[in-house]
Amino acid sequence: MPDTELQQQRIRLALAGCAKAFASPLYVGRPNIGNREQLHAMLDDMLDRRWLSNNGRYVQGFERRVSDLLGVPYAVAFCNATVALECAARALGLSGEVIVPSYTFIATVHSLQLQGLTPVFCDIEPSTHCLDPDRAESLITSRTSAISAVHLWGCPCAIDRLQDIATRHGLTLLFDAAHAFGASYQGRMIGNFGDAEIFSFHATKFMNSFEGGMVTTHNDELAARLRLMKNFGFNGE
Repeated sequence: MPDTELQQQRIRLALAGCAKAFASPLYVGRPNIGNREQLHAMLDDMLDRRWLSNNGRYVQGFERRVSDLLGVPYAVAFCNATVALECAARALGLSGEVIVPSYTFIATVHSLQLQGLTPVFCDIEPSTHCLDPDRAESLITSRTSAISAVHLWGCPCAIDRLQDIATRHGLTLLFDAAHAFGASYQGRMIGNFGDAEIFSFHATKFMNSFEGGMVTTHNDELAARLRLMKNFGFNGE
């Protein structure tokens, strides 16, 4: 739809004080259930194999299918997106301050603060509800190590502008893509940008695994480090 119409729809959000669009509350969304017979068959197969955790065939298959769908070389599954964000921040060696949008779910910030990082809140663009690149650049100090932007409502951030800022200032660029699985930006699937992107597969998301998260990246060293972190440092047996 045209940008002006999309902007008008965002302005009319009940969250911003406008009339409610639904008779009963929608808490982010209702879970997509999918094919129950296939799910039950896979659960039976897992029980028969007695391999219920620790990187079983279904987790590996899920990572491969996400990797293939997004066209990204590495997709590392986690128990949820908050832990995925925490591990990505630690694996990337972030320190000091991280610029975050002032309009996002609190887990975006919790995951950084739990790593001893200082979140620096930045205003958003009213037309997209995503991080304002110009305001973000104005908040960079000698203590800033990264920008952690959010593709809110599945709407991609100003990725190119943020990448330019991060490159010029020598900063890490993370994208919280919890809302954006299946979205694209200029012909490329979300999951291919920045140093890493983080997805959520919580029950409220467009595609869910009841709970779950994932880090996607083009950085082979980061992917290897994340796999070691989630497996207690064990490399194979």
